Amino acid sequence: MHVSTVLTYLHECAHFFLHRNDETTPCYLKEFQAETWALDKMQAAGITVPEELVFDSKRRIANESEELYVRKFSAWIGRLLNSLGLTSRILSLRSFQALYAVNELPEQRKDGS
Repeated sequence: MHVSTVLTYLHECAHFFLHRNDETTPCYLKEFQAETWALDKMQAAGITVPEELVFDSKRRIANESEELYVRKFSAWIGRLLNSLGLTSRILSLRSFQALYAVNELPEQRKDGS
């Protein structure tokens, strides 16, 4: 069985153990908790998790968190524009995301450049 398959399996187990009846915790936080739990269980069992797999986990959680904040900020901008009598179509979520695009820091790139 491949390490990534074990990580995925444990991640889903974590949702069962940690979030079975939880309807209040934000999705991005549930994902972070599940991924952390899965990685901790693998480490405790002595399973070596490749650095690239850990990097992918961090990237996925960061992207989910970022998307949430982009949606919230876009909605806030829309409400602000509406309160000023302007159309919220001026700044759609898609155009805002294009403006919001953030460059990776060199140490975060997989290729090491």
